[in-house]
Amino acid sequence: MKTILIAEESQQNLLRNFAQKMKGLGSVEFVFLRKEKNQEKTKSKDSYFFSQKDLNLFGGLKNDVLKNVLAQKRDLMIVYGEVSKAFHKVLLQIPVQKRMGMNSDANLNFHVKLRTNHQEVQQMTNFANEILEKIKR
Repeated sequence: MKTILIAEESQQNLLRNFAQKMKGLGSVEFVFLRKEKNQEKTKSKDSYFFSQKDLNLFGGLKNDVLKNVLAQKRDLMIVYGEVSKAFHKVLLQIPVQKRMGMNSDANLNFHVKLRTNHQEVQQMTNFANEILEKIKR
C-alpha cells in the first residue's frame, strides 16, 4: 500500500507519530504545506514541502520535484487539518484510490471524513484504525 499524508508544516511531528502508529499504511510520504517558501528543509527522504510560491498564476505546479511526487499513483491520501484553497486544485489532481480527511473541512472530494476531538496520537490512530477496518468489511 502506498500512502501520502498532507498537512500544514506545523503538524509535522503529530503526523509522523500518527503514521508510525497506524496499521497498514505501507510506504508513506509526507507533503507539508507552508505559508512561505523556505530554502531550508525543502526535501528530505520521505518529506516534501509545498508553498504557494510553488504554484503558477493558474494554480498549477512550477516545482518539478513536487510535480513528479504528486503524479505518482497511491492507494490512500490522508489530509489532516485545514488546507488553504490555493492548494486544492493540485491536491485534487493526485491520483489516489481513496481520499480521507481528518479534522478537515477542505473540499477535496473525500471518500471518508473523520472528525475527532482527540489530540493525542494514540487516540487518533485507534479511532482512524477502527473506521478503516469498518470500511474494509
